[in-house]
Amino acid sequence: MTGGNERPYAVADLRGCIVKSGMVVAGESVDLMDLERGVYVLRVKGERPLRFGLIK
Repeated sequence: MTGGNERPYAVADLRGCIVKSGMVVAGESVDLMDLERGVYVLRVKGERPLRFGLIK
């Protein structure tokens, strides 16, 4: 993430359902431990979406 301002984020599954959302600041991490195994898309306002997979 660029800049240091707090920005909204959302994590969606591949069906487009938001499974987690909140605010994040550059340099902070987002806790995803409560998500199930699968593929997700992370969207942070002002940034390109990031597709990632979780393996537990």
